[in-house]
Amino acid sequence: MLHKQYKPSLRFPDARVVTRLLAQPAGSLYASELTRFELRRSAFLRDDPEPLWSRIREFILPLVHWLPLDQAISLRAGELSARLRLQGREIGVVDTLLAATAQARGRRYSTAGRVRFRCVRSLNAAATAPGDGGL
Repeated sequence: MLHKQYKPSLRFPDARVVTRLLAQPAGSLYASELTRFELRRSAFLRDDPEPLWSRIREFILPLVHWLPLDQAISLRAGELSARLRLQGREIGVVDTLLAATAQARGRRYSTAGRVRFRCVRSLNAAATAPGDGGL
């Protein structure tokens, strides 16, 4: 499942990121609608968001299968969030929902913030390039 490591930088689209995304087998990339939210938010934090948002729409959005939030994800995230809080290891609402999406859909979760997700048991989290069934 695609996550934050692919959010736009000041030089977006970063050629290395786009190259890695384009190198993936067709139909192999998945991301939560929350990631689309994060991409849109990143663009609109700029003084002039439209040029960046246009590039995101052109280069990134078409490459990904977008996974909606649904009841299974909400229920799993609620349980996960409570368990992590009781352990004193909260990761935040968005990251909890992203982790629950990966779990519910049986996808590998790749992120630059892998260490943050070590506390989520049964989450196949790795700091890897996109691919092998999800980002």
